[in-house]
Formats: sequence, structure tokens, C-alpha cells
Amino acid sequence: MTGAEEPTVTYKRVLLKISGEALMGDQGYGLHPPTVSRIAAEVKTWLGKPRGGRGTAIVYTGSRRNAESVAEALMAEEAR
Repeated sequence: MTGAEEPTVTYKRVLLKISGEALMGDQGYGLHPPTVSRIAAEVKTWLGKPRGGRGTAIVYTGSRRNAESVAEALMAEEAR
């Protein structure tokens, strides 16, 4: 594969697991808002591509308390 070529996609469904640990950035606990925003933007980019969107599930594995904040960040990014 060279430069701008993209691999042929052979799957129809994608499961994206976002862990609470990944969202805390370099902090020891909680959510790091810039990290959450960056990951939400990456998810938006994926969903906006022709191969994304259809058949994509997102699972958040972290505290129940933070789940709502993560969902809000993903929805806010989608609205942009």
C-alpha cells in the first residue's frame, strides 16, 4: 500500500470501545475535557467517512457517573 491509498474494507460492523481510563488523559481520575473532545472529534471523523456510520456501535466502559458526560460530548461533536 502506498501513500494515499486506503485498504479495502471487508467488514460490515464495527464495535468501538472507549474506556474511562483513556478519557482521563494524564490525570489520575475523572474525565479530561480536552481528551474527551479530541476522541469525540475522532469518532465524528470515522462516522463521517463512507465506511463509517452504518453498523457502528460505541461502548463506554467506565463509571456510570461519567457515562452521561461522554454521551453528551459525542452528541455535541456530532452537532458541529
